[in-house]
Amino acid sequence: MVLISHRYKFIFIKPKKVAGTSVEALFERYCQDPNLPYKCEEKRSEEDTEFGVIGHRGQDGILNNYIQNTKWLSHMSLTKLKGHVEKNVFDNYLKFTVIRNPWDCMVSWYSFCITTEAVDASFEDFISFMLFGVALFFGMKYNYDDFCTANIFMIDKKIEDFSLTLSDGRTVNTAGKLLPTPVYNWLSYTLNGVPSCDFYIRYENLKEDILEVAKRLNILDLNIENLPEYKSGYRDKSKSYREFYNDKTRQLVYEMYKEEIDYFKYEF
Repeated sequence: MVLISHRYKFIFIKPKKVAGTSVEALFERYCQDPNLPYKCEEKRSEEDTEFGVIGHRGQDGILNNYIQNTKWLSHMSLTKLKGHVEKNVFDNYLKFTVIRNPWDCMVSWYSFCITTEAVDASFEDFISFMLFGVALFFGMKYNYDDFCTANIFMIDKKIEDFSLTLSDGRTVNTAGKLLPTPVYNWLSYTLNGVPSCDFYIRYENLKEDILEVAKRLNILDLNIENLPEYKSGYRDKSKSYREFYNDKTRQLVYEMYKEEIDYFKYEF
């Protein structure tokens, strides 16, 4: 999903597994007619008015986007958005997004996929699968916005030679299967490989950074206590993300997210 507010002159880009749904739900009221009643909902259809844009938000992902011919896609990238707005809007509105330590993000994505039964694999197998998916994505030249707008994607059934062997000996042939997409947020907020937002809310400093964005936008009535906690019940918060890793998986995640880790100076 994407948010554009013409009243407060901001653009919000939503990556995956960074509390993005909660952040956009908090800010979307500032993209609507202020004289109309506002209701915060986890799922909603897109809205494009003189006051701004609220993108499609829901669980149906890419298929729903195509079926409904949605213009403002869920998890729309900055590159894609640039082609949909006027130059003065893109250049002059404050663009912000949310970033998260990739090692923590991978544990969150794994917990979500396990709880929703999207995968049945160990954490090490899951990380290997994510690397495989990223490599497949680049090798197949999938469009980023099509690929990452859903929680699942369909591999072309003509591709029969992509398979993974899990640590328990099971072989998973990916042809024609619905699979969890890799989380690769670097492409959501970069232009030609360069991070291009004006402010990055750090997940690790979520509420404080949200308040800083509100201050910069001169939004005086934002109540941080109204921040919803959507999609937050999939993980045991008492267990540190570090407990999921061994030396191998720690290094694999670094290799997969090296640009993001180095640029934002994340540490394990």
